[in-house]
Amino acid sequence: MAHFYRAKLLTCIAEKTAWKEGQELFDSVSVQEKGSRRRLPVRPDGFFILQDTERPPDKNILPFFLEADRSTTTHTRFMEKVTAYWEYLNQGLYTKKYNRKFFRVVTITLTDERAANLAADARATLPAPAHRFFLFSSVKRFSLETPQAILGDIFVTPRDLDGHRARLVPPPSVPQ
Repeated sequence: MAHFYRAKLLTCIAEKTAWKEGQELFDSVSVQEKGSRRRLPVRPDGFFILQDTERPPDKNILPFFLEADRSTTTHTRFMEKVTAYWEYLNQGLYTKKYNRKFFRVVTITLTDERAANLAADARATLPAPAHRFFLFSSVKRFSLETPQAILGDIFVTPRDLDGHRARLVPPPSVPQ
């Protein structure tokens, strides 16, 4: 399934794209829960980097982890994934491995309803500062026939559950 999303994403997004997938991306992070620590896996379906030529050179590299959701993972398990990504960023493990300061997580679902539900769950699970790093949309919102749609306002974020849609790459004047 990740290969399907990869083909759609790569066809639909900017020409300056780097793509990775597989075990080289796998990692883990330690999280504190109910008085004890446990390790959560960080296992994205893909990782891609866009270069936005409208941004200054020191701010034009935009990294993303891809989660290709097929509605087979429970909401509880998916929130563990979201928590793992946040802690991976928050603890600086991503910076150590990739030499970048931040990333965003793009979750592509089969339906708009699933995307909205996962975004709402992420809002309830994550602290407010984390909300801006997570984007949710359904595969129905973009296609190979309308590739430019992937760059449009098709994503739900945990911070905007009021029907507002966000872009994969916000305009340079909008904080990420």
